Amino acid sequence: MRLGRYLTVVAVLALTVGLAAPDAVAAGVPSWTTQSTPNPAGAKSSALYAVSCSSAKACTAAGTSVSRSGIHVSLAERRNGTRWTIQATPNPTGARDSRLLGVSCSSARACTAAGTSENDSGAGPLAERWNGARWVIQLTPDQPGALVSALDSVSCSSGTACTAAGAYGNSSGSAGTLAEHWNGRMWTIQATVNPSGARDSQLEGISCPTATACTAAGTDLNNAGVRVTLAEHQAVITAR
Repeated sequence: MRLGRYLTVVAVLALTVGLAAPDAVAAGVPSWTTQSTPNPAGAKSSALYAVSCSSAKACTAAGTSVSRSGIHVSLAERRNGTRWTIQATPNPTGARDSRLLGVSCSSARACTAAGTSENDSGAGPLAERWNGARWVIQLTPDQPGALVSALDSVSCSSGTACTAAGAYGNSSGSAGTLAEHWNGRMWTIQATVNPSGARDSQLEGISCPTATACTAAGTDLNNAGVRVTLAEHQAVITAR
């Protein structure tokens, strides 16, 4: 009896969906479709962590892939409106783990990807820039005393203004927020705050509508051992 009732309900739902589908499409309801994305030859696994589109025909995605030797290497793919292709990305010399965790494109010829790279000395911030022809590694400073650092997200308001956000860890085992700014010539560390009593503060996303207006969001482990939300805003101090 229950089975019969179940089959009746399924039949009614199927009929309803079948009748509603043409109206839904006609009404302009968004429909997601899978796009074919390539994977590096011989890769054991691959992942794209972030994507940025400067137009409907110019998208760049960034992530990492695991090579035959088991090393994580940076990965970037670009869509020209028709298909996705893998772009050649460099990795720091001696790195055994490089990952691009965020990407932002202010134009089709200006993209910045940020992440982390690990060698025998530890893990540090990583930034790479696409100039319309190739990806190049940029010099990124590290927080003094940091053993591990990562830039989890990046936002560019123009080709000469990008801010990346993440976190760093020191020898005491605690983590603090990290932000770095690109002015078109170099990356510099910006002063960020951590909630009072926090043991683990991380910025995992950032958005910058202008070069001097950025908001970052993430998480914080407070002194009660509870993980809570965290948001920080860039304040620009003007001389008076």
